[in-house]
Amino acid sequence: MITNATIKAKVKGLQKEQQKEVYAEKVKQYFAMGLTYYEIGKLLDVSSRTIQRYVAAHELKKECPAPKALQQKAFELSAKGFSYREIAERLQVTKTTVYTWHRKQKQAKTPET
Repeated sequence: MITNATIKAKVKGLQKEQQKEVYAEKVKQYFAMGLTYYEIGKLLDVSSRTIQRYVAAHELKKECPAPKALQQKAFELSAKGFSYREIAERLQVTKTTVYTWHRKQKQAKTPET
């Protein structure tokens, strides 16, 4: 996994616009992996709100839908009785991400009254 130190070393000495491009690409990559704003912020050493603003400004939710295969695998493992922690370890995402996927799935199945 690419660490924050690796990213900082990569952007060191680049022009401001080039640095933004490197960070933008990392945000897109992490967002496509299904990481939360908080997780992306931690990896890039910026606030989750900064990530949220970036995603909204660049319409990444339309561009990078959540990885359906990973979510489907999480649902299958959950049905087999695995805990969120175990699922997160197997899929290499955080427990919070697994919880968020399940919460969204439950909301989608529950009809609004």
